[in-house]
Amino acid sequence: MKILFINLSSQIGGAELSLFDFLKKIDKKIFTPIVLCNSEGEFFQQVDNFKIRKILIKGLNYRAISKKLGNRRIINPLAVFWNTVFFIPFIIKLIQVIKKEEISLIHTNSRYSHIYGGIAGKLIGVPVVWHIHDIYYQKIGIWIMNKLALMLPERIIVNSKTTGTIFTGNPKIRVVYNGVDLDNFKKSNESKSIFCKKFGLKRNTKKIAIISRITEQKGHEYFLKAIPSIIKDFPDTKFLIVGNSLLEEKDFLEQLKELIKNLDISHKVVFTGFREDVPQIINFLDIIVHCSTHEESFGRIIIEAMAATKPVVATNIGASAEIIEDGVDGLLIPPKDSRAIENAIKELLSNPQKMKFLGENGRRKVERCFSSESYYKNIIKVYSEIVGDTFNS
Repeated sequence: MKILFINLSSQIGGAELSLFDFLKKIDKKIFTPIVLCNSEGEFFQQVDNFKIRKILIKGLNYRAISKKLGNRRIINPLAVFWNTVFFIPFIIKLIQVIKKEEISLIHTNSRYSHIYGGIAGKLIGVPVVWHIHDIYYQKIGIWIMNKLALMLPERIIVNSKTTGTIFTGNPKIRVVYNGVDLDNFKKSNESKSIFCKKFGLKRNTKKIAIISRITEQKGHEYFLKAIPSIIKDFPDTKFLIVGNSLLEEKDFLEQLKELIKNLDISHKVVFTGFREDVPQIINFLDIIVHCSTHEESFGRIIIEAMAATKPVVATNIGASAEIIEDGVDGLLIPPKDSRAIENAIKELLSNPQKMKFLGENGRRKVERCFSSESYYKNIIKVYSEIVGDTFNS
């Protein structure tokens, strides 16, 4: 059975990592996966790691149809026109690929692939699964997606109940939580020594980190504002900011560096930059903070930290509250609240037994609910709803 995975993004984010998790598990005796992209970017290159065939269709240069004007967004008519010009030729190329490859099922994995893949599949009678990893905030976007959702896909996979809220009442919705490969989170004293040396830290220093792209909605400023009070009570602590900012977000990064200077905590904060070895970094840490200020569709770093038996402090919005049971396998705090971050971290640092309790419970929850095995099996269940169990015969 041939499955075409469409991912129209050159960068690697949560959606792409989740797709990699699935492709790593896929049974090639039953399925023939093909990945289709529109750019020779990082994602397209990484597909080679899975020894899976890939197809490149160039010519799609999508532009955002809205732009920010003050505190609100307005439709950009030039972008609408631009996208329309490129829309039809790309759909034609996509249909040609689907026919030539004799595709049995289309799995769309990125925001715009749902529309392109959905229309192409509908026109030639190939069933489509939308895999939604994003939250849609704009009313026009929600309206469009709801209308298309009734017509184009056979099923809609959402990575959390939070993500699925825009499709209220749609019977096609299936919630499949993301998973992680538990084997990636094995403790290693050797890696701890390596990272301590690399970042100039002592082994016994408590290491607390926020791991994410450096952008305003991730709440870095609230994390930083909590540090002065924490180091008064726990001077032997260091705070790591793991990740980098996109080019258009460099101004925010500079604002954070200025804030660090003003708070006089430069000696306590380490910027690691972008890291590809996130599992190893997590194993090196003591506490992970996930303090997003906006609802997120999932929060992959939360289950990665839990898989590594690390206690997590997360804001009580979006899918974080679906993953964490407060006080049982993590701590939930209000968003945009530095004092809450400060109190939660102090509570953990003063109570090693609680840190261990939350970490071990978190690991058990990931084993039950968020493993890569359960993630794979639940997606296969969705496939079987569409095509039956024919691929098992």
